[in-house]
Amino acid sequence: LKGLMLGFTMEEIHAMKPLIEEFADIGEFIDQPVKSYSSGMRARLGFAISVNINPDIMIIDEALSVGDSTFTQKCLDKMDAFRQNGKTIVFVSHNAKQVRNFCDKVLWLECGETRAFGAAKDVIPAYEMFTKQYSGWTKEQQIAYKDRILQRRQEQMPQ
Repeated sequence: LKGLMLGFTMEEIHAMKPLIEEFADIGEFIDQPVKSYSSGMRARLGFAISVNINPDIMIIDEALSVGDSTFTQKCLDKMDAFRQNGKTIVFVSHNAKQVRNFCDKVLWLECGETRAFGAAKDVIPAYEMFTKQYSGWTKEQQIAYKDRILQRRQEQMPQ
């Protein structure tokens, strides 16, 4: 169904199906209704479809946070192959280690605003320092911090 929505013909879909099934590696569950899948199984299938349609630009949003380490490594290897072929990948994650290992440039968003942008080697340490500091705050301090950001954003909006 996703293939049809993306404009592929039935012949193209049938040609891709074995590659998608092999990559997703969910066995006989592939023929079950997607509504019965776990979140990990849906992520596996979605990623398998995305990489096998061979896009020029791929957006990956926390797809590697589900599944086992073998599947995660398979995804990272595929993403690296895409990168080596000059394709664009937008990788969205809170996992600093994966971002550090995969990304050249990093955009750190906080409450919908740009906090930092630059080389991963510069942005990731600042992000890790902030998250460590933030985690040490009380719940009240965390709420007050978010409220200050939202207040500042509201003050900057045109009236």
